[in-house]
Amino acid sequence: MRAALAALALTLASGAGHAGTAKDASVGRILKSSAGKSIMETGDKVTVLFKKGGSARPGSRFTVYKVAIDLMNTPSDSDREAKKEVEVGTVEIVELKGSRRAVGKVTRVMGDFEPGNLLKPEAP
Repeated sequence: MRAALAALALTLASGAGHAGTAKDASVGRILKSSAGKSIMETGDKVTVLFKKGGSARPGSRFTVYKVAIDLMNTPSDSDREAKKEVEVGTVEIVELKGSRRAVGKVTRVMGDFEPGNLLKPEAP
């Protein structure tokens, strides 16, 4: 019984089996704007921080997104709030600053493009 409860707790904590939850596909995040802005615009330069093992080269393009609560999720869908990815723009890497940092240029803005937004490789 105790083992079954431990397995259930581990499954719930990992989010496994929860339909509608956005998976963490991020390879990094927007650390800050070069100009110190809190909301970025097309053409702004940003500092990007990649996860360990992640990197890019100049010219690489990434989709910028944030994870938001899915307000269409009803209580009958789940006991937990579902999350979804909301695309806010794209960034192109222009200069590397070490193994995990880079400078990127905002190439498209479709929402609140701000520090803390996540990055994933742009779909072809």
